[in-house]
Amino acid sequence: MTQFLREAVTNALKHAQPSRLIVRFAREAGSLQVSISNDGKIQPPETWQAGTGMGGMAARIRTLHGELHIQHLVQQGYVRLDAAIPLLGAA
Repeated sequence: MTQFLREAVTNALKHAQPSRLIVRFAREAGSLQVSISNDGKIQPPETWQAGTGMGGMAARIRTLHGELHIQHLVQQGYVRLDAAIPLLGAA
C-alpha cells in the first residue's frame, strides 16, 4: 500500500503540478477505500502514456486483491484515483 501511495503522489506532483493534492482514507463495507485527487494540469487518462507508473500502481493494488479506478472529472477540474482493498477478517 505504501508503494502505491508513494507512486500516486509522485506521479501527481511530477506530471500535474497541482496546487492541491488530496488523499482520503475510509473503511467501507469490509474494505479500505483510498482516494487520491489533484487539481493540476489535467490530461484525460486516455492520453496518458503507458509506463511503469500506472501499470505498477495497478499491479500493486491487484496484489492486494483490490481494484483501481481512474476518473477524469472535467466539470470539477481534477483527476481522481480510487482504490479499494479488501480487509482481512472484515465482516
